[in-house]
Amino acid sequence: MTMDGVKRVLLVENEDLVRKLMARILTRWGFEVLEQATPEAALQHVRSAPPGGVADVLVTDAAMPGMTGPELAAGIAEFWPGLGVLYVTSDAGGDLIGRGLVGSKSILQKPFTPQELIKHVGRLLEDRVSGELDAAPTVDGA
Repeated sequence: MTMDGVKRVLLVENEDLVRKLMARILTRWGFEVLEQATPEAALQHVRSAPPGGVADVLVTDAAMPGMTGPELAAGIAEFWPGLGVLYVTSDAGGDLIGRGLVGSKSILQKPFTPQELIKHVGRLLEDRVSGELDAAPTVDGA
């Protein structure tokens, strides 16, 4: 959690309806949500934010126009190391290799329930607090 105790999520999803629904779920569970519709907008926000970041967890679509979720996470890690990452995907496994997600322990399959979203984000927060997250987000499951 951030220094002020607020649990913050950077949510990057190009589908407006999906992003708004996920933001509503997270907000109802007490998270402060920063929504971004594109990876480029998210990176621009991260570059202009204070060092160390203003979010605890990145929740991102695994595949968006112009950039994959792992590419976005790698770009953000340059500015916000140690950020927990949850990849959301509608892929049942066919293209996970191409997206760099095979072996990732932080994948949430669409469709999902609100409880599943909260459980995954909560687990990433616990890992961050306990120091189990690597210095930078990885997608190889290490």
